Amino acid sequence: ELFESLEKLGHHVQPLHPALGPIFADLGVFKELKGQRFDVLASIWHGEEKLGQTTGNIIINQDGFNGPGVMNLSHLVGLNPGTDLKLQVNFIAPFWSDFADILTGQVTHPCSLRAGLLRYFSPKAADFFIRQARLNPSAKLNALSEEQIRQLLEVTAEAKFRVTGAGSFKNSQVSVGGVPVGEVDPLSMESKIIPGLYLVGETLDVA
Repeated sequence: ELFESLEKLGHHVQPLHPALGPIFADLGVFKELKGQRFDVLASIWHGEEKLGQTTGNIIINQDGFNGPGVMNLSHLVGLNPGTDLKLQVNFIAPFWSDFADILTGQVTHPCSLRAGLLRYFSPKAADFFIRQARLNPSAKLNALSEEQIRQLLEVTAEAKFRVTGAGSFKNSQVSVGGVPVGEVDPLSMESKIIPGLYLVGETLDVA
């Protein structure tokens, strides 16, 4: 009723969609990491087009992903219904500079691959990544071949998951949709169409 009234008063109203919620995805073998937490760089893709990107903490659960690292992207699922969306998760982005220096020999660090990954991941996650990359956990981290590095990056930096849905209004924190922010004064939040009317919070199309 509120949005109907705003439309009658002359405001535009964008359709409402849940925002700041979980993203559901086909995990495949990554189901082994259920319950594990990571700091990641996450992005949503539609084909070759990147719709959004964010960094933050995530947790892998039975149905997909939760936590700030994906919640900031969840509204993009509702805004792109019926499309073949992919969620890319880069597990090593937060410490990539340090890790790359070791891989390329810029920093001498003659530890094993497993010992190196344990600097950043839990034993369960480190062993999973090594196994999926088909590498020897005892291999010297700074002596990996280009092909071996490529295998490791495919699993740790370029993992993509088919998106199957996102949180509903029940399990999301806010919504997108409502009155476009361009229709209010950004300093006072007063309507540009109806003087004396102030719009904030969920009435505005912003998460």
